[in-house]
Amino acid sequence: MLLHDTALVFGRCARQTLRSRFHMLFGVLTPLLYLVFFGPLLTRLPLGGHGDSWQVLVPGLLLQLGLFGASFAGFGIVLEKQWGVVERMRATPVSRLALLLGRVLRDVVLFVVQAVLLVLAALVMGLRAPLGGILVGFAFVAALTVILASLSYALALRASSPQEFGPVVNAVTVPSMCCPG
Repeated sequence: MLLHDTALVFGRCARQTLRSRFHMLFGVLTPLLYLVFFGPLLTRLPLGGHGDSWQVLVPGLLLQLGLFGASFAGFGIVLEKQWGVVERMRATPVSRLALLLGRVLRDVVLFVVQAVLLVLAALVMGLRAPLGGILVGFAFVAALTVILASLSYALALRASSPQEFGPVVNAVTVPSMCCPG
């Protein structure tokens, strides 16, 4: 039952995402633009060890993609809460866990699609990395996406408006993105 309910919620959320051409375009385009604009600038960067700048930039972009995409996922729930959609969904026989898992699954699938496109573009531009390492990186950031999206949704359910939710998320994500290592 939980699997069926999660699939229903995932389908609804996935259709919403696919209908939003603007979200789809910029969700994929932004990391690719970072790769295209900043990648060539970093090719002569001395790293002092083995590897090249692509092996530093691409994992950083994947982490940025997962961090910001998942952390800001709660904005949708804040708006749906204001419109009464969340209360109507809670009145259905679908479990609350399925309501959360369906959304989180959509966020993970969206991340994986964006990450695959980013890594394929990076491979074309000169990234040399073992397939196993790429897959481990995907798994790590996908797990991070699950955790952060879940926390974002939990926080969004507590927030009463986007103006309340946004600064809290920014206060956490921006410093964590700027931390080295």
